Order: sequence, then structure tokens, then C-alpha cells
Amino acid sequence: MVLPSKSWVACLAACIISFSPLARSADWPQFHYDAGRTAACPHELPGDLELRWARTLPKPRPAFPQDPRLAYDASYEPVVLGNTMYVPSMVTDSLTALDAATKPLNSR
Repeated sequence: MVLPSKSWVACLAACIISFSPLARSADWPQFHYDAGRTAACPHELPGDLELRWARTLPKPRPAFPQDPRLAYDASYEPVVLGNTMYVPSMVTDSLTALDAATKPLNSR
């Protein structure tokens, strides 16, 4: 029996999460926010933003570093749903879920 690759499973999970009815207007629902890929949220940010935690990630390893047309994996593209931040990694071929409020690792 052939098992699907980790990256395919991560992509499928991201698609399911993106189209889930749980996605709310305050979430960043897909790549670059909306269908137009504007990377701009129409919701106003609170005036008192503060850094609560930070995480150091390995330097990205793009699959095609010499081709600027294929630079989608040149940096990390996290997705937030509710209080969970999902961070796909092109380095470890994994999807990490972090609690946005407290940072502990939820799953990998």
C-alpha cells in the first residue's frame, strides 16, 4: 500500500481548515488573506499590540532558489484559525500547530 507524502497530507489539512465553517471573519482564511490575494485584512487592529512570544524557525530552503517565478516557499506562510497558528515548513516537510496565546507546540 502506498501512503501519501507528508507534504500532501499537510496541504490537504490546510485546504480542509481553509474551507471549514469554523473559519471566522477575524481569521486569515487562506494564502494572502482573500481570493484576490491582497494580503490585507479589512479588520482594524487593536491599538495596544504587544509581542507575547517569538519562535525561531530554520532558514527556509526553497525548492527552486534560482527561479523567481517559483518563490512561494522562500519564506514561511503561517495560517491562523481561532487561537491556533499553523506553520508549514519546507525544511522539515511538516505542519506545526502553535497556540497563539501561549506558544506551546500542539502537534506536528
